[in-house]
Amino acid sequence: KYNILQYPIDDITLRANHLHSVTYDPDADGVARRISLLFQYDTILLPSLSLKGFDAVKKIQSLKGRTNDLEIKLQDGSVNYVPLENGKMRLHYYSRSEMENIPRYSVAQVIESYQFLAGVPNTTLKIDPSSFTGKAIIIGTSAAATHDDKVTPYGNRPGFLLHAVAMSNLLEKHFLHLSPGWVEVVLLILTIPTCVFFSFFFQQMALRVFLPTTIFIGYTLLALIVFKFDIHLPLAAFMTTYPLAFLGALGYLSFTEGAERRKYSKVLSNMVDPSIVSEALNDL
Repeated sequence: KYNILQYPIDDITLRANHLHSVTYDPDADGVARRISLLFQYDTILLPSLSLKGFDAVKKIQSLKGRTNDLEIKLQDGSVNYVPLENGKMRLHYYSRSEMENIPRYSVAQVIESYQFLAGVPNTTLKIDPSSFTGKAIIIGTSAAATHDDKVTPYGNRPGFLLHAVAMSNLLEKHFLHLSPGWVEVVLLILTIPTCVFFSFFFQQMALRVFLPTTIFIGYTLLALIVFKFDIHLPLAAFMTTYPLAFLGALGYLSFTEGAERRKYSKVLSNMVDPSIVSEALNDL
């Protein structure tokens, strides 16, 4: 009903060379993990701000959408392949220090610096013009009143930082590849039954706990190692099902073994000294 797009003039899509979309949809839990690079409205295909910024720097010749990636052919003849998840590019965030140190300038400083260079009296040079030489500039808001904060792995951040990260990912080819779904399924099939097996068939409590815990730590370390190679191994399913299987197996054993011990203790205590019964059951 309200999905209306109206341009000031009919042929603005031909005149506005830098027309783009800043639309953004977070994941179901509200966290910014993926971003769309292209948006279609009616017969118009609009690039995202980050893709348009990439085009301004690298000059895109053609785009070709494929099953799991977006093929970007540049005017210099090179081809970039951007991995996609359900049509979106996964944001490959940088370290906290790098995110915090992305150069940011206030509009007031830019305006006053421009006035100074234009000869306006009583103004000062707030920003060296060379700071913008050869740079891709994103204009956005960061004031709380603008309500443009997005949830990132580092907490709430201004929305334009998402486009800065996406543009940098495109320019530097810093892509995060999602591991095939069958890899996660195979790992779950191998780890969870192994965990239950160790819990059920090892008599020593130390082994029952140590070996499954080792598997848990090993899987987590594997995910961290492959992440260093820009591969994302999902952890949510493992972190949920594995502890449940481990605790469920230990709980079941504790209940059944406790019931058996109580049964034998009751039977034997009527025939031999209770202290002997207790010692014998501790040796089981």
